[in-house]
Amino acid sequence: VLIFDNNQKIYSDEETNSIKKYLNNGGKVIFFVDGVWVEDNFTTQSTKNNLEKVFRDYGISLNNNLILSANAETVNFGNGLVSFFVPYPFWLKTNNFDSKVGYFSNINQLTFPWASSINISKKENIEVSPLVYSTDRSWEQKSSSASGFTLDPQAIPQPQIKELNKKLLAVNVKVKNKGGFFLIPSSRF
Repeated sequence: VLIFDNNQKIYSDEETNSIKKYLNNGGKVIFFVDGVWVEDNFTTQSTKNNLEKVFRDYGISLNNNLILSANAETVNFGNGLVSFFVPYPFWLKTNNFDSKVGYFSNINQLTFPWASSINISKKENIEVSPLVYSTDRSWEQKSSSASGFTLDPQAIPQPQIKELNKKLLAVNVKVKNKGGFFLIPSSRF
């Protein structure tokens, strides 16, 4: 099952319980879910999906932050009259993935537009494998309110050296003798 966040769908308790039941009966899911929703006009909103209920049961939390990186995709900004190309730190690139996993055998790098980070806590009978990290030249932007993020490429505050470190961007969760899921914290991945 593939689940893509579009910030329109709010999962009911019945739906989140169905997802958990599916996983506990051997099902497999790939989640493309945002920690912060970014609109096309560079405004942000809190996510609405309610899937944190599912993740929490498996020892995973999706943070309400946005990850930036000095390793960034070059993006075309502008309008019909003027365009400029600039590395955009919110569209981070990384080649920091688990080399033992066959999924990455033919991949040189991955791009995560407007990604959030993931935290892991141990749970009995659940194996969580970190799959992808940002580079160690990455940092996070947090906000007390969803509208408090600075997304404008010309106004992004530069990080302090002590703020730079790698962030967890994708995990594989396996439930002992049952199913599992991948969590990719970027619906635009």
